[in-house]
Amino acid sequence: MLSTLGVSSNGAVTVVLVSSALTAVAVGSACLVAAYALDRRRLRDYGLALDADWVVDIVVGVGLGGLLMTGVLLVSLLAGWASDGLRR
Repeated sequence: MLSTLGVSSNGAVTVVLVSSALTAVAVGSACLVAAYALDRRRLRDYGLALDADWVVDIVVGVGLGGLLMTGVLLVSLLAGWASDGLRR
């Protein structure tokens, strides 16, 4: 679809990434504004405090997510359900 607009495939990836990032920021900001405007509560009152426990949770979560997705990829490659695109 983007090729009809004159956007290359690399440009399409950039458009999707920028669009996704802007959407995430807009939705997050809208949620924060709505939470404050409707409940008059701060982010910390929802249990979302940026402290040492949060850092540990985010590091473990990102690491575990990456490890699990790597496992799915390896099982898919070994089972022949996917290919790496390097062999012909």
